Amino acid sequence: FGQEDVAGRNPITFKDNGDLTGSFVKKNSITLSNNRCVNVHGTDGLYIGENVAYDTIGHCYALELGSEINNSFDKNIGILTKKATTQATGETDNTPATFLMTHPGNSWTGNVAAGSEFFGFWMDLTIDNSVATMSAFSDNTVHSTFHMGIKSWPVGWRPSEPQVWVNTK
Repeated sequence: FGQEDVAGRNPITFKDNGDLTGSFVKKNSITLSNNRCVNVHGTDGLYIGENVAYDTIGHCYALELGSEINNSFDKNIGILTKKATTQATGETDNTPATFLMTHPGNSWTGNVAAGSEFFGFWMDLTIDNSVATMSAFSDNTVHSTFHMGIKSWPVGWRPSEPQVWVNTK
């Protein structure tokens, strides 16, 4: 699965699909991927749920552009997310997150990030979406990450109204 150092060569990719409300990626197993797991690029309204990813390279469950909204990541697990030794130009897969969050206007519920070489959840936001509110972030679990469980950088998240993360472990 996947081809390291080539953008878009991921096991499951949705690229520039627009609004896919009602569509889903559900109950898949991704093992030994050489480039990410489920990659969402320019696509909104997708349900990504109950998937298992093990021993993968680069970001695992990833939003890519920072414009994607209304996607739902629900009850997914990523185990042993490893850094890329080479990567496509402009990508950050050498410091991977099991869940790469580039826009808060999506939901993450009941997910597990276990054993990432860098981050469990990474909010890699732009200036434009750093004040957006999060649809949902609840019942997520992070453990055994090498650097940080949850990271908000380089811009930082400054939502325009108070936010609550519920039952995060």
